[in-house]
Amino acid sequence: MKRFEYLVDRDSYRPSGRSLPVSMGVREPTRNDRDALAELMMDAYVGTIDYHGESLSQAVEEVDGWFASEALFAHSRVATAVGAIQSAILASLVDEDAFIGYVMTRAAVKNRGLAQALLDLSAGSIWEAGFTRIRAWITEGNVPSEAVFLRAGFTIVGESPTD
Repeated sequence: MKRFEYLVDRDSYRPSGRSLPVSMGVREPTRNDRDALAELMMDAYVGTIDYHGESLSQAVEEVDGWFASEALFAHSRVATAVGAIQSAILASLVDEDAFIGYVMTRAAVKNRGLAQALLDLSAGSIWEAGFTRIRAWITEGNVPSEAVFLRAGFTIVGESPTD
């Protein structure tokens, strides 16, 4: 399975103008969100091209790995409603660039522009902090993620080095 590296710089980024519904709160993730983020990961990825039979405990390990990496908490966002995280964007530092490593939206609320709105919030924070580029890796054929990132001005710059 191929993954492609996407890149955008500050001057090329195109904000969507989308906003979260007024019923949703938005904030930075915290370590207390560990289990909720793992559960969201499972809900968001099961049945998609990025799901490979992982268990909830493996999703917890994945979230723990993000927390243990150079996570950019201040530039990551979670959208909450009805007592649960509905969508999340988790950013990290990779080779001195901001890197969007996870984009997750609960299956019941997909296709409502939540990921696009969170990407705008995250990117705005990243630009304000002085970063000049944002990178992402997207699995070939993940049409929803491809659309979100291409709409925002990202371009494909190569294959992911992690394959």
